Amino acid sequence: MLNLKSLLMLLMIFFQTKIYSLNKEYLLTNNYSASKSDANQFKKFPTDLTSFGNFAQFIPAISGYVMTIYFSDAPGALQLTESLLLNLTATQILKVSINEKRPNGGKDSFPSGHTSGAFTGASFIHFRYGLEPALFFYLISGVVGYSRVHAKAHYWHDVIAGAAIGTVSSYLFTQKFTQTEEKA
Repeated sequence: MLNLKSLLMLLMIFFQTKIYSLNKEYLLTNNYSASKSDANQFKKFPTDLTSFGNFAQFIPAISGYVMTIYFSDAPGALQLTESLLLNLTATQILKVSINEKRPNGGKDSFPSGHTSGAFTGASFIHFRYGLEPALFFYLISGVVGYSRVHAKAHYWHDVIAGAAIGTVSSYLFTQKFTQTEEKA
C-alpha cells in the first residue's frame, strides 16, 4: 500500500520526467543546440511566454501537494490525486476522440491539457482550502491558458473547455478541509 510520502515521491518523479520532456521538446522545436558556443541562448529561455506556460501548468498541482504536506492532510493529497487522474483521463479521451487540428497544424487540440491540469490544481486549492489561497493559482492557470493560445497550440474554446474539465474534476473529488481532519 502506498503511503503519502511514497505517492508524493512518485508524483515528483512524474513531474520531473514531464518537465524534462517539455524542455527537450521546446529546445528541439525552437532549434536550440547544445553546443558550448551557443550557451548564451538559454538566457532567454525562461522569459518566453510559451515556455512559461509549459512549466507553470504544474505550479498549482505541486502547490496543492505542498499545502497537503503543510497541513498534514493525507485525505487532501488523495483527493488531489483522484482529481488529477480524472482530469488526465477525461482530457486524453477527449483529445483522441475529437482529434481537432491545432492552429499550428498539430493534432489533438481539444481540450487544452496544460490548462486543464493547471485548473485542476487551482480549483483543488479553492475547494479544499478556500478561495483566497487559490486566487494566485487561478491567475497562473489563466496565464497558462493564454500562453497556449499565444503559442498557436490551442483555440480559445480548447482553453475554456480545459479550464472547465479541470474545475469539474476537482469539484467531484474535493471536500472542504476542516481542522478535525488535521493529522489524519
